[in-house]
Amino acid sequence: MPLARFAIRNGTAADLDRLVAIAGADAHGSFTRATFESELQLSWSHVEVLELVPEGAAVGLLVWWWVAGEIELLYVATDASHRRQGVALALVRHLLARAVELGALRVMLEVRHDNAGARALYERLGFVVVGVRPRYYRGGEDAVLLDWRAC
Repeated sequence: MPLARFAIRNGTAADLDRLVAIAGADAHGSFTRATFESELQLSWSHVEVLELVPEGAAVGLLVWWWVAGEIELLYVATDASHRRQGVALALVRHLLARAVELGALRVMLEVRHDNAGARALYERLGFVVVGVRPRYYRGGEDAVLLDWRAC
């Protein structure tokens, strides 16, 4: 089922329970309630929520930093019941549009080497592999570094 109408908005402390629930489906558990609480307090951090319209149901989230003219994508997550419906694609496209609006020099991210689905999504959107961080993740898995530039 394709993604219905949606809106992307800034996350707030009122969203914490839903953010944690969406992130809870992440098998790696990289974002916790404390992480979201911290990110919501940082001036350079942006926590955004994708909601279905008109239901208002939050089904995806995005966490990114805007620092020194660059964007670092920290986290994208989709509610388990809405995977493979374009939520992550909509969120990352939104981020790339924001990068252009802000005049960002680049958008960077790390992704698990074995996360073929995420890597395919990013590469489809124009990200290129620029490096590897050996044993970056818990359990010793490598991180692949990806980079996107508007020009």
